Amino acid sequence: MDYVIKNMQEEHLSQVAAIERASFGRGDKAKSYEIWSEQSYRDEIAKDNSVNLVACQGDEVIGYCSMYTCLDEGHITKVAVLESHRGKGIARNLMDTMFARGAELGLKFYELEVRRSNEAAIALYTGRGFQLAGIRKRYYTDNGEDAAIYTMEL
Repeated sequence: MDYVIKNMQEEHLSQVAAIERASFGRGDKAKSYEIWSEQSYRDEIAKDNSVNLVACQGDEVIGYCSMYTCLDEGHITKVAVLESHRGKGIARNLMDTMFARGAELGLKFYELEVRRSNEAAIALYTGRGFQLAGIRKRYYTDNGEDAAIYTMEL
């Protein structure tokens, strides 16, 4: 592994926001609420109930993941890797590190939403133990695509 996973910090935010735009930007960006800004991540890392990690290769952020917690539950909000680094297990390692942090916090249940067309992400999540729990019809405002809800109970 030629990268390290660590807590997201202020100095990572411009790179995280760039990966965010590249990974989630599609359709009418003005209507796509799923694209988080640098300020959104600044707000996230300031919260006590969130876990935000980055994978860094030197000073370059090559991936990140975010989750907020409530009681013994974790809601995974984002997982993204630079396109040039995909398929190398970085997202899996980020999630495994996030689950380790979740275990330290006593989390017993995880939930996330994913576009039904995002086969790579669905393979990642089901490979980590998530199961399809339901569908949110027309969840994504940029193109009306359904979201698949996946959950995992420990």
